[in-house]
Amino acid sequence: MKMVAIYTVYSVLVPLFLAFSLWTYLTGDEILHIMSYQGPIVAGGMLGWMAIMRSNKDRVYAPSVTEELLPIMGLILRKYALFIIAVGSVIMSVWLLPQYYVLEIKDPTYFVVSFIAELFGGFLVGVAIPSLKFIEKVILYSIGMGMDLFYVYLVYLSAAIFHLSSSEVLNYALAIVFLVKFPEGVALALYIAKRINMI
Repeated sequence: MKMVAIYTVYSVLVPLFLAFSLWTYLTGDEILHIMSYQGPIVAGGMLGWMAIMRSNKDRVYAPSVTEELLPIMGLILRKYALFIIAVGSVIMSVWLLPQYYVLEIKDPTYFVVSFIAELFGGFLVGVAIPSLKFIEKVILYSIGMGMDLFYVYLVYLSAAIFHLSSSEVLNYALAIVFLVKFPEGVALALYIAKRINMI
């Protein structure tokens, strides 16, 4: 029942993330365009996770990997997990570079390509996540949050390159930190506390 509930929630959240990302690009200003990358990445990650977790009903207990029952496909992908994550990260990161953003503004075709690339990169990372050990998941989530904050900081420093107002970028950056990154940090802390039986 627990997994069914998770699948149901993810089935609702995935299209919401995708729809919100498209909406911010189509109706938002330049700053929202820059910040809308998280939607396809997160949605792709959820899709990848669901694809592996629902790949087969058989579960195996692999204490060397995780203390939870793991789909057989997740266990098979274990030795390729870090490579898959690296490839997915490269596919996503390339389209976050300033020069590609300028191209996306000039030609919507590049935005479509970047959207698909971020979705696919997130999917690859999501596929690999069930195969990771607990400490590896914590490190991956922490690095992801840190890179997001670093990206927001870079956007703030590069406001002049994008011909944006520094004060406007700062307002958006603070909103992302407090409305997105802070809840993510709390969720990560609760996940860690639960896994080590603190709560």
